[in-house]
Amino acid sequence: MSKFKILVLCLSISDITFVLEIQSFITIADNDNGKDTVTYSCATLKHIIAGTFIFSFYQRFLICLKRLNATFSTNNSYLHVITSPKGVCVGFVLIQVVMALHLVNDITRGHKPCRTPSILVPSFVLVADLPILLLCISIVGVYVVIIFRIARQQSMNQNLGLGNARSADAMKKNAIILGIIIVVSLVGTMPRSILAVVSMLTGKAPTFFWRTLSNVLLLINPLVDPIIYVFCVKEFRNKLKLFWSKIKNSIQLPNSRERCEDGAIALL
Repeated sequence: MSKFKILVLCLSISDITFVLEIQSFITIADNDNGKDTVTYSCATLKHIIAGTFIFSFYQRFLICLKRLNATFSTNNSYLHVITSPKGVCVGFVLIQVVMALHLVNDITRGHKPCRTPSILVPSFVLVADLPILLLCISIVGVYVVIIFRIARQQSMNQNLGLGNARSADAMKKNAIILGIIIVVSLVGTMPRSILAVVSMLTGKAPTFFWRTLSNVLLLINPLVDPIIYVFCVKEFRNKLKLFWSKIKNSIQLPNSRERCEDGAIALL
């Protein structure tokens, strides 16, 4: 399995895990009775969710670096190391260690109610929302560079007479996919990150409506990204086409039998 497929698989697992953790947190928050066990569980799960979400964005960043590396004639050694499985593991460990240290610090400073918005805690914004904001900006910036490099290479090939309709179509598809990823990243992440950073800098808490809306938008990335990235894998697309053709054939066969039976009934 190629490194790109491994990154896509890990990202899909992280996104599914994030959604399950959100559901678990909602369940615990609804059953909050003020006891220490619930408070500790809630605080721990908040940090686990934040760590999972940051790690998902870190993997998206590695995927876009992998695509950037593919635009060079020779592989960049630094990008090759960063996007390797070791780079993924190192990133995961560092993110979890930072979140664990913040959890210990959060507990030693005193309990916080389960429903206290993390967006109102400056230290949490520094270790969670700010890194996500920086990763999101980096991802968008790298993808813009990738689109520019693809377009420039296509233009050079056409000038040299090496371009064809297939390569032009491939460039358009890549540009569309990258554009969708950029839009999804901006719409799903930027509202929450901007609200958190602005709240931390100004000391003004965002309204309940904007907090709720920004948290709901966070679910766009884990729900949409697996579909986008998995469809980038050719083998998956081929298997999906084969699976769809089997379903289509199985549906058409009963329909043809029903038409024959209907015709026989009409003759009675």
